[in-house]
Amino acid sequence: MMTTFDASERNNCTVRRQATSTPLQALVLLNDPQFTEAAQCIGERALKEGSADRGARIVFTFRLLTGRRPSAHELAVLRELYDEQLALFRAQKGSGETPAKTGESSSTKPTDTAEVAAGAVLASAILNFDEAITKR
Repeated sequence: MMTTFDASERNNCTVRRQATSTPLQALVLLNDPQFTEAAQCIGERALKEGSADRGARIVFTFRLLTGRRPSAHELAVLRELYDEQLALFRAQKGSGETPAKTGESSSTKPTDTAEVAAGAVLASAILNFDEAITKR
C-alpha cells in the first residue's frame, strides 16, 4: 500500500508526498481491509455524532474527510448514492451485516446496520476524492 501511494523511503525525510493519482490507488481505497474498516467506522460515527437528518450526516461525513462543505452538486450526487445504497441494503435483509463486520474494530452494534452500511459506502466514495487523500 505504501508503494501505491508513493510513500517516501524511511531513510530520507520528505515534507510532502508526490501528488499522483492512479487507478491502483482507487482500488486500494475501495478494497483494502484497512480502508473498508475505516469507512465502516466513519459510517458509524456519522450515525452517532451526525444529525438525524440524512443530508446533514452526508455533510458531516464530507467535512470530516475533506475539511470543507460539499457543493450543491456534490451533495446531490452523494445524497443519491446514499439513498440508493440504503434502499439496496434494506431490500436485501442481512446484506448490511457484511460491511459492518469488516475489520477488527469493536463496533457498538448500531440498531440500523443498513444505515451504517450505506454510510460506509458513502465514506468509501468520499475517501476516493483527491482532496481526501492528498493534502495540498
